[in-house]
Parts: sequence; C-alpha cells; structure tokens
Amino acid sequence: MLPNPNPLVIEAAIAWALLIVMGIAAICWRTYAHVTRRGAHRVLMDIPGWMKRDGEWRTVHIQDLSLAGASFVSPLPLTAGEKVVVTGPRREIGGLVTVRRVQSIPGGYLIGAEIEGDVMERTGLAPYLASALFPDEPPGPAETTAEETRRAA
Repeated sequence: MLPNPNPLVIEAAIAWALLIVMGIAAICWRTYAHVTRRGAHRVLMDIPGWMKRDGEWRTVHIQDLSLAGASFVSPLPLTAGEKVVVTGPRREIGGLVTVRRVQSIPGGYLIGAEIEGDVMERTGLAPYLASALFPDEPPGPAETTAEETRRAA
C-alpha cells in the first residue's frame, strides 16, 4: 500500500511512471530504427561515379551502396555534415547525400554518406542492389536459353 492514500497523488505517480516508460521506449525504438536503416542490405560495389560540389563535377569511385547510404572514394576532402550530389556512372541514379564520416586513405578520401530523401526517391537504386545481391548465373541443366532451343530444332 502506498503511504499516501490521496487518489490524486497516486494517479500522478502512475502518470509519471507511464510517461517515463513511454519516453524510454521511444528512445529505444528510434535507436533501433536508425541502426536497422544504416545496416540495410549494404552491397559492395566497384563502380565509377560523379560528385557535384560547389557547382563542379568530379569523378569518384563508389565502394558500397544501400538504401540508406553509400561510401565512395573522393579526390577531395569533405567535411562531416556537408551536402553534395553523388550519381552513378551514367547519372541514372544518385542524389543529394550528407557526409557522415571522412577517412584519409591512399589515393583520396573514403567518404561515408547518408542518402537524403524518402524511400520513393531511392527506388532507382533497386537495380544496382539487385544485380549485386543476385548476380547473373549460367542456366542450370534443366534450363535452356532461346538460342539453345533454336539450335536444337
């Protein structure tokens, strides 16, 4: 039994306890969602790309890619928090990214960046992710190509 039989004090204590639990749950959920998004199907890439900074395009080398971000090697040092445009080799994919980390490596700077925008803007990345996750494999013994079928006839 609580030391104070006043119902208002008991209700206030219960309300505070619920608010504290909800606050902790919200913090845990936000942290979990952020970590999950950053670890989303990261695919190792090895493709050339372009970076636009201060109105000037420079070549970069894209190292890995996910729906949440990318890493690439830049000839220029960037600063954390800086926003640049990064695109694929034919500029069919890409967009605004926010630099999250910069590491000096031989031949340039390894940049870790977070892709800006919502998921609908990231759908152009799907073919790149799919081709890296599911590379083309030769047909199996039961599978034949149209060319093989035509030769057999």
